[in-house]
Amino acid sequence: MSVVVVSFSALAVAAIGALLVYLVDRDEFSSFGTALWWSIVTVGTVGYGDIVPTSDAGRVVAAAVIIFSMAFFPVLTGLITTLIMRQAQQPADAAAEQDAKGRQAELLKRLASIDERLTDLDERLARLDERAG
Repeated sequence: MSVVVVSFSALAVAAIGALLVYLVDRDEFSSFGTALWWSIVTVGTVGYGDIVPTSDAGRVVAAAVIIFSMAFFPVLTGLITTLIMRQAQQPADAAAEQDAKGRQAELLKRLASIDERLTDLDERLARLDERAG
């Protein structure tokens, strides 16, 4: 779910960035398609340099898109890594839980055996006391 939200956010920033740079820098971005191309290339951190904003407002939009892009990929990578680690951990957790249940059952058997032996020893001691007394 988080990966979808982050991915959608990247697409939204690319689209919004394209719209804004198209509106504020018409000299360089004569069509929305050109602005969208620039924004996708910038969000993707490719940055071909074939199209660049020339106005101050366009550069402010570019700076915002670049800063978002720099933060986006580490966040996305972290989310994907977390998902993979959780999926890998689930079987290990289930196996550890099963192992713990098996050890617990073995310990309970041993305790029952010790209890039986103690009861037997108590009975023997009681008989010895009766004979001696």
